[in-house]
Amino acid sequence: MAQKKAVVRIKRRHFRTLTGSIAFIMFLLIIGTVGAVECDTLPLFEGTIRLIIFLALWVLFTYLAGGFEEYSERRDKQKGRKERTP
Repeated sequence: MAQKKAVVRIKRRHFRTLTGSIAFIMFLLIIGTVGAVECDTLPLFEGTIRLIIFLALWVLFTYLAGGFEEYSERRDKQKGRKERTP
């Protein structure tokens, strides 16, 4: 049973790392779109639509990566994990 929990914990950590990486890529796409609109490489209407889509995806993946958890919640989870291990 303990081994199954360890596997789930590792999968959750990998999932958070993956979604955090995707959120970082979305952030870079937002910056690139803003730059393209500033340089008039991309029309304003199309750029606005892209920005809304990239921003929504960025918020989603940041949430999935645990970016909106309060610091106290993360600290409590770490304390609980350390106390359980002998």
